[in-house]
Amino acid sequence: SRDGQLLLQRSGDDLQLRSATPGAQEGVVVFANFFSQQQFLGLQLPEYVPPVNEEEPPANQPPVAGAPLAAQQADEDSAWQFTLPADAFSDPEGQPLRYRASLADGGQLPSWLQFDAASGRFWGTPANEDVGTLALRVQAIDAQGQPSPWQALQLQVRNTNDAPEPGAPLSAQPLAAGQALDWTLPADAFIDVDEGEQLRYGVQLANGAALPTWLHWDAASGRLHGTAPADAPSANLDILITATDPHGQSASQRLVLQLGAANEQPEPQPGGPIVGSEADDTLTGTAARDEIYGLQGNDQIYGLEGDDFLAGHAGDDFIAGHEGRDELYGEAGDDQLYGGWGEDRIAGGQGQDFLAGGQDDDLLFGDAGEDQLYGDQGSDSLYGGQGHDQLFGSEGDDYLEGGQGEDRLDGGAGRDVLHGAQGSDSLYGGSDGDFYILQAGDGQDRLIEVLDDSAAHDIIELRGLASSDSWQLRRVGQDLHLHYGQGGQDLLIVQDQFAAGAMAIEEIRFSDGVSLSAEQIAQQAIDSAAPGSGSAHGGDTGADADINPGSGTGGGTGSKHGSADQGLTAQPSATARADIAALLVAAQALPKPANAAAADDAWMLEDLQTQAWLPQHGLAQTPWHAQTWNEANSAAALQAGAQASSAAGSTPSSALDSAMSSAAQAQQLIAAMAAMAPADALASASFMTAAGYQPGSYQDLTKPLLAAAA
Repeated sequence: SRDGQLLLQRSGDDLQLRSATPGAQEGVVVFANFFSQQQFLGLQLPEYVPPVNEEEPPANQPPVAGAPLAAQQADEDSAWQFTLPADAFSDPEGQPLRYRASLADGGQLPSWLQFDAASGRFWGTPANEDVGTLALRVQAIDAQGQPSPWQALQLQVRNTNDAPEPGAPLSAQPLAAGQALDWTLPADAFIDVDEGEQLRYGVQLANGAALPTWLHWDAASGRLHGTAPADAPSANLDILITATDPHGQSASQRLVLQLGAANEQPEPQPGGPIVGSEADDTLTGTAARDEIYGLQGNDQIYGLEGDDFLAGHAGDDFIAGHEGRDELYGEAGDDQLYGGWGEDRIAGGQGQDFLAGGQDDDLLFGDAGEDQLYGDQGSDSLYGGQGHDQLFGSEGDDYLEGGQGEDRLDGGAGRDVLHGAQGSDSLYGGSDGDFYILQAGDGQDRLIEVLDDSAAHDIIELRGLASSDSWQLRRVGQDLHLHYGQGGQDLLIVQDQFAAGAMAIEEIRFSDGVSLSAEQIAQQAIDSAAPGSGSAHGGDTGADADINPGSGTGGGTGSKHGSADQGLTAQPSATARADIAALLVAAQALPKPANAAAADDAWMLEDLQTQAWLPQHGLAQTPWHAQTWNEANSAAALQAGAQASSAAGSTPSSALDSAMSSAAQAQQLIAAMAAMAPADALASASFMTAAGYQPGSYQDLTKPLLAAAA
């Protein structure tokens, strides 16, 4: 156009004229069907494209809060976690969200509680001081940084029972012959962090025996009183004081009465204490009572004679008490403390310390850190405290308590008392009779007892666990497993309890006075295939024994053999496997009778419908016999069967009598065969020989029974 103010555009067959002037009012002139006329068919014009209405993009919308968060609960001393549900927040644009959390008042989360902003996950383990209700808030933030409204979250930390702990150590009490004792348990002797709980106290000698008749304990007042006999010899009387909370958890402290000892304490030396410097000092006492303080530096302190007080303070110190009743305190640093002669009190303090009692009856405390404690000579008391400690009683009748952490307790010679306490501990007994203390919450312990031919009597005492409570005995290989505590979470493994026919533990005592003898322990574990009223704990191999005393010797209700129509199937139960194994023992022990037809009448296969099962394996005419299973003692039942057959005039009974003469041998073989898989049983030609039996020529009987036994 002239001046370039008009635009000519084609829209279909129409011609459009519109203004091209910037800012001018929009106007359009249309010539309809212009391009359909013959003279304009070849005319080319740009095609009209309608303008696009370009609007501003919508503003970003913040995330929105969804369904209210349900209140959560956590238990003290137990791991807890919670992840925000998917409907807690949403974003209108579908953007990915991240989260932040704080206390409801805007403060930081407590140190025990962790939060992951990417996943919205809380986790942590609250302690006793965290018990109560925690008010939290949570917010979502989108990719543009827009926050959502806060969501409230209530977290209740529920209190669970904490076992009491030993407090301030009990000082030894001198008591001369004929002198009266009136001693009260200090208020700080035990600590229970659970507010409002009343502890009850029990007292006995450290070896588990009752107090002597002249000594009396008042549990209500915590008072120990009595008059020592006029002819009382000079010796230490080791007393164990146990504090038990309402939930049955306990802690113990040892009190030493120094019978025959003078009741006057030595006076400090007139010259006053000996004090070191910030350097590495060598400090030596006198023949009198000394007080020596190392202060800073790596010091060497020697008490010499006298009843000395020696404290290292800071630094890695070497402290030796030498003679006298000394008190040695390492305090901070990795210290070495040696009591020497006399009844000493030694405390490591912080750090990884080495403590040795030396001669006489000593009291050792590892305190914090991973310490090594050696009682050496005398009847000593060793307390590991916190950390993974090693306690060695050495000689004498010692008391060892591990405390917290995974500790090793080795009683050594003498009749010792071992209590692993909290953590997974290893307990080593000696050749003398030892006393092992367990209580719910102690964790998983392993007991290794020295086996010999002595008449030692080793005892396990289950504190806070009555015979009517939930517990379980299991035989796993040669070991005895004892599950106890809430849900069976605590476990004691007695290593080699059944090895070489020796019993590491001869008695298990419950808090209600009920005891299991060595024979009953072996019987309960050996009869572990019998169905019980409890529930089996998985995870181990070997035979299970669910114990619920009061329902019969086997620990369960009902018949061991099942109902009369149960029979044996292609997959026999654990009970059937044990019975089949017994049949095999009897069969292997017997020579083939000369008169098979006559023997077939005398040797009836009765147990567990074997008459119905054996024909399935081609054994209908096999002339072997096993006496009906006895619930209490399988080996005794086989012996009874042999004697009954002998009385009936059956000649093979003498071989069975001879083979079954060792009840322990028969029980071990039965248990081993019952747990053997088919491939293992058929592949091993030596397992029978190792147990003292020869398969002989009766493979036709051995193989199908072994195959079924698995």
